[in-house]
Amino acid sequence: MQSKNSERTAASERPPKTKRSEITRQVILEAAENLFANDGIEATSMRAVALAAGQSNVAAVQYHFGDKQTLLTEIFEWRVQLMEPRRQDMILQFGSIETCTMRELLSIIFLPYLDMRNEAGAHVYARLLLEYLTLYGRFALQHPAEDPQRQDRAIGRALKEFDRRMDAHPAMARRLHLTMITTGFLGVISEYDLLKAKDRAEVPLEDLVVQMIEFSAIGLEHLE
Repeated sequence: MQSKNSERTAASERPPKTKRSEITRQVILEAAENLFANDGIEATSMRAVALAAGQSNVAAVQYHFGDKQTLLTEIFEWRVQLMEPRRQDMILQFGSIETCTMRELLSIIFLPYLDMRNEAGAHVYARLLLEYLTLYGRFALQHPAEDPQRQDRAIGRALKEFDRRMDAHPAMARRLHLTMITTGFLGVISEYDLLKAKDRAEVPLEDLVVQMIEFSAIGLEHLE
């Protein structure tokens, strides 16, 4: 993966956006998300993304995004923005980030992922994020959810509050606890999609996720 400085340089060199350009960028984002999730990030070439997006010019992806790292970052940014309204609504429902329960805090962080589906109804973003975390870890890229310049976002505030509540534990332990919960949660969503495709999903996904949030909240509250 490239450095954050090269990421900022690539972003500054992107072409100016027009309505047609925005449509093309969105088509590429969706095609890339599907391919990264289903075929793997490393196995997916920029050429494959261009073809899946219906671009006759295979250099179209590089033209709009520059490189694979920037393309991944843009997918993350797109999805974080889509989840923001629900997270803001949940904060209002619970009263405030600072006073909500651990269960409510984890709900703010994780429940909006259930809304992130592709046109076929599959949770490809969850599968992509699981693939990314498994390959590179949490900090290979600066995920928009943890951008220190965007702490006004609901997800940034929720992650900061999670870290505050766990501050009795070493920083590495806090990171690993959150990564463990996140990968488990994403794994449940991904496995559910596979079972559903085989007509073997016996309970609603949201019920499973709510149960997992309950178990995680109880475990975190009883950590010594």
